[in-house]
Amino acid sequence: MEINKKSALELMDKIKHAKIDIKKTIEQAYSSDLADYVEMSYCVSCLDDTNFDKNSIVLCIDNDDFYNQVEKYAREDGIFIDLAYVVQMEDTPNEEDDVIIIGENSESDEEDEYVEIVSASKSVYIHDLNDECIADVASSYGIKIKIDGDSCINEFGMFGGSTCQWPSCFDSFEDNNDAFIGLNNIQNQIIVKLMYDALIFKDN
Repeated sequence: MEINKKSALELMDKIKHAKIDIKKTIEQAYSSDLADYVEMSYCVSCLDDTNFDKNSIVLCIDNDDFYNQVEKYAREDGIFIDLAYVVQMEDTPNEEDDVIIIGENSESDEEDEYVEIVSASKSVYIHDLNDECIADVASSYGIKIKIDGDSCINEFGMFGGSTCQWPSCFDSFEDNNDAFIGLNNIQNQIIVKLMYDALIFKDN
């Protein structure tokens, strides 16, 4: 599948009202390489009705009632699940690593700079020759899930980091022209595809 803004929007449209298996998606993320960069025991955040983090509520996967609590808060104002993280690399990827090269020429002397996107599906490296990507290494990326009766409203986006003040908040990729958060940012287009591949959907 070609990765561009159009394809990213199509994937976001596909997940908008999809029935996602929250437990299996969290379990897959918890056991992925993402756990090396994100504290996956706390990979679910509870949101309020303005998309800010309910700091007074901490969900830990080690608790016996974790998934019951996750569903409870998903039915209130929604939850955010970590699915990807961006890492600024100092080393060059290995030959077997998945590298995406963006652009053709560069006038920069920093030709060996790479960004790694670690996700719950797989990791890729971006070699951005034309400085078209805008990396926010202070944020995590994932999905907001809000259960409303028998239906769901799901959105990909960014949580916390430099785009928000304390407490952290969720910013959707949808209809967003911000340089960090919008889908004009090629990096975010790639992140959408990786996060889509990390989701596990219910059979019905």
